[in-house]
Amino acid sequence: MNEALAGLQFPVSVTVVAFDTCFPVEYHAAGTLYADGGVLIQYPFLPADGQDGDEDPEDPSAAAIDISYIVLPDGKEVMRSDGIWHEVAEPPAA
Repeated sequence: MNEALAGLQFPVSVTVVAFDTCFPVEYHAAGTLYADGGVLIQYPFLPADGQDGDEDPEDPSAAAIDISYIVLPDGKEVMRSDGIWHEVAEPPAA
């Protein structure tokens, strides 16, 4: 297990952070991190506090976001590109 995840009691609530691909807007969604590195995202993503989310919904590019990292309960940021976590469609089987 990666050092960033050491000591966590799974499952763990995290914040999933994404950025609009066309506008300088940060979005957040709640997520659950499981011991296997899977993150179940609870959509929708909403503009972060203080961010302007008034893009034109008719603009197809306005729907494109880049999921970038998760924030652990202790505030540590774990980048998606680190390969430590991945998005899953459902929780792991018990």
